[in-house]
Amino acid sequence: MSNLMEHVRRWQEKCRLAGEFLPELLMKEMEPVFRAEGYREKLPGGQEKILILNLNAIGDNILYSAFYRELRRAYPRAFITLLSKPLVAQMMELCPYVNRVLPVKIDITAPPERNVPLMIQLCAEALWKEHYTMTFCTQWSDEKRSLNFLSYLSGAQERIAISDSSIKACLPSSGGELLDQWENLLTHPVITPPSLMHEAGRALYPLVDLGFDIADDRTEVWFDGRDDFLAQQLLTGVPENAVGIAVGIGAGGAGRKYPVEKYVQAMQQLLAQGKFFFVALGGAAERADGQFIEKQMPQGTVWNLVGRAELRTTFAVLSHLQLYLGNDTGIMHAACALGMPVAVVYREAVDKSKDFPGVFSEVTRFAPWRAKAIALQPEHALGACRDELAYGGCREPKAHCICQIPSEELVEAVLRLLGGK
Repeated sequence: MSNLMEHVRRWQEKCRLAGEFLPELLMKEMEPVFRAEGYREKLPGGQEKILILNLNAIGDNILYSAFYRELRRAYPRAFITLLSKPLVAQMMELCPYVNRVLPVKIDITAPPERNVPLMIQLCAEALWKEHYTMTFCTQWSDEKRSLNFLSYLSGAQERIAISDSSIKACLPSSGGELLDQWENLLTHPVITPPSLMHEAGRALYPLVDLGFDIADDRTEVWFDGRDDFLAQQLLTGVPENAVGIAVGIGAGGAGRKYPVEKYVQAMQQLLAQGKFFFVALGGAAERADGQFIEKQMPQGTVWNLVGRAELRTTFAVLSHLQLYLGNDTGIMHAACALGMPVAVVYREAVDKSKDFPGVFSEVTRFAPWRAKAIALQPEHALGACRDELAYGGCREPKAHCICQIPSEELVEAVLRLLGGK
């Protein structure tokens, strides 16, 4: 390993002298030493050691859960390691399809130069000693240079990731040039068919491209008895013979958050039509919104768990409820994995979805997967959002187009789902 580190430092010095971060120089420097150190030889007995690079958010990992299961089915004897964000690692600890979960703090949206010290340290401390035979990166879009760099630096013989050509095929002619994602560091760039639009389907395609059949594309989440015990404690006192509705008020960005006041209106209208109780779910950033809901609703109708439940405990809470109503968020995808009907509020307007390239559409890429669902969208984009090509249809960094959806539509969606429609 000291030999590997010596050559990595030489590469860094060459990049410094060139004044540019060059992956070609990395391959030129490291390939001979990887071969000399045995990283290009098969392991004894034909065993596979597989490294999955997935530093995405909660919802993405739930959508990739079918990939983890099918990868294990394809390689039943393999030792599989998953690189994961620390928060997501808590969820993945109970995944039965991986042998090891490594939480790492690498921001894949940052310029790769900023991530180099962390990636070198990770390889030296955890990856080089394993002699991985394969790496997989199922991420379809966004910044992949750091992941492709780490895939190569890990020393893996085969490096499989989705190619940028897949994204270019979905962009309009005016979409501009994409930044080179350093695919020359891969051995197997995978081009997904343009007909594959959903993130869960795309995540499985690298296995299809390698010649494997997909037996089951359903998603999963995992929790244990302790998580369920904590969930039942948090739900102490919920009324019997009432329909429990999870209200997901969090989201990855403010523009994707439906106004909490309108959620309150919908909840009040539902109480006037039947016997319901509500469980407010979200992260620490939504604590004030959770408290607002609790104060506005009649006593004994809301259990405010916003910022109070760990991730796996939240999954267990969902398993005791009958329906999800809320934003497009990771908890929504967890509800789908648990077989719950879901009513999801999107910022993307209907008139944008009609002509939107799939790469830009949240409703297309992150629709509820294999679930009974209703997608709630504004009819028309507002202002500058009408003409701009912005991911998710709305360009504003705050709740904007999404605000047009009336609370009555949420009520109707819930009643239709509970009625089996």
